[in-house]
Amino acid sequence: SSVRRLEFGHSEPSFRGQAGWRFTVRRPAGLDDWTAFLGRGSAFLMLPISEDWAYYYADQSSDRAATDSAQGGVERLREHFADYAPPVCEVLARLGPADPIHFSAIEEVSRQCFGLGRVVLIGDAAHAMSPNMACGAAMAFEDALVLAEIVARAGSALEVVPEFAGRRSARVGRVRQQTDRRDRVRSLPPVVRDWLLGLMFSRLYAGNYQPLLALP
Repeated sequence: SSVRRLEFGHSEPSFRGQAGWRFTVRRPAGLDDWTAFLGRGSAFLMLPISEDWAYYYADQSSDRAATDSAQGGVERLREHFADYAPPVCEVLARLGPADPIHFSAIEEVSRQCFGLGRVVLIGDAAHAMSPNMACGAAMAFEDALVLAEIVARAGSALEVVPEFAGRRSARVGRVRQQTDRRDRVRSLPPVVRDWLLGLMFSRLYAGNYQPLLALP
């Protein structure tokens, strides 16, 4: 965020030890719902977005932030996930060299800050985090709605940041907490992780998301 840097100086995001790929291609047969595959230090997510297309997210543990753009190419992506169960290989086979793939290090803004004085930060500028809760856009939309409500009735611009931070910090903090917990579960030895998720997935899923149904 350019505004974040201008207002708060050096405030670079921190690397979370993962690199991620994002892309869209046509859906494979039988993909009707949110579907995730977990490997050792990696994951592959599929999410239908229309009758014919799906959004895909893949990540892999890394000991350093990705700086070589070639790492994000389709051949490297296929290489990393070649041993995954169907239909992962089928999906990757549909990707062509010219198809856009977004590849980047997974980073976070570890020091949550909603603003100072007359400057307000929202979305990833205020609280970027690992995408495993899939709440980044939702948190940004909520920020915008809450900020608009506060601005519409605030008596002074200087009143906005304290109220906005008070309204948003607990909810965003809870999403961050769940994100960290989910990443820790993912990093468990596969035998332990798979047993735990198989036993408690429905309860864990509901526990992660049910509280977010309350209005911010």
